[in-house]
Amino acid sequence: MHGKLSGTPLGKIDFLQEKQVFSKELAHDLKEAVSTIMTLYVTQRWQQKKSGAALSSVVSFTRMSTREKEELILSLKTLREMQSQAIAGFSL
Repeated sequence: MHGKLSGTPLGKIDFLQEKQVFSKELAHDLKEAVSTIMTLYVTQRWQQKKSGAALSSVVSFTRMSTREKEELILSLKTLREMQSQAIAGFSL
């Protein structure tokens, strides 16, 4: 639709900001959300690998600090906001 089919998530966010699909503020918030979620995911996977536990793609809430939980919740809310905007923009 906007001419960008491939690339990294951050590259796609930049592209959609340039096309004025996302505001500068939303693009910044989305990048922060993606970064936070990926950091939590990679950290937990690394801990699983180091401890010899079975590797899982599920991010475990019980192993997070309060700060990490708050960051994850805020990040998920940001992604939900983007999803709601997309649904509103493309609904029939």
